[in-house]
Amino acid sequence: MIYTVKEVSILTNVTIRTLRYYDEIGLLVTDRNENGHRIYRSKDIMHLTMISSLKSLGVSLSTIKDILNTQGYDLQKVLELQKHMINTEIKRLEAERENTEAMLNSLHPEKSLEKTLLENHLDLKDVDMQHAIDFTNNKEIDFTYFYDKIYALKNNLPEALDTMKEFLEYLNQSYSGYFINEQNILNLAEQYQSKEARLYFSKYDKSFNIYLADLLLSIVRKKESTNDET
Repeated sequence: MIYTVKEVSILTNVTIRTLRYYDEIGLLVTDRNENGHRIYRSKDIMHLTMISSLKSLGVSLSTIKDILNTQGYDLQKVLELQKHMINTEIKRLEAERENTEAMLNSLHPEKSLEKTLLENHLDLKDVDMQHAIDFTNNKEIDFTYFYDKIYALKNNLPEALDTMKEFLEYLNQSYSGYFINEQNILNLAEQYQSKEARLYFSKYDKSFNIYLADLLLSIVRKKESTNDET
């Protein structure tokens, strides 16, 4: 059966402009009728479906062209490659869904967004969870107290730094010294720079999340400077 470019566009949801472009770059070269119009056969539609699918998985048009234009290319291998890439993408999306569900489950009324953001980036294998649970049950960290105090000291950098250091000490008590490691402090600074943190801390001002991140970075730089001197 023969199809016009318009019919193929409707069947595959690929624009006529894109179909013409694929023809021009040699990705999907079609025959023409006696009037010079492009015509498509069933095999062309199958190839177009493969192109669209591989493209949606991030394969470049040049790579797809190499695959389809290889003399005697193995259709089964191409389809197996496509299947493998789809399965890989499914696994990635499932992992992303699990992370999102974990965050949603942790957002219950008695748990602050600050703590959720913090625990979302912790590598829990490095944390003594029983210690963390015992500490939390007996001495819950008052995030708001520290953030309010730091915000009030925004124009007094030394005292703001001291308060952030105090905050880290409380975090270390709660999370088994997790933030003694400078890389973990840097990771926390990156968390404060996230979109979620920016939205949350906008209740102070639109750049307070960056100020918190800068305090952490200052603490790390001070540690590195001290280490170099010794």
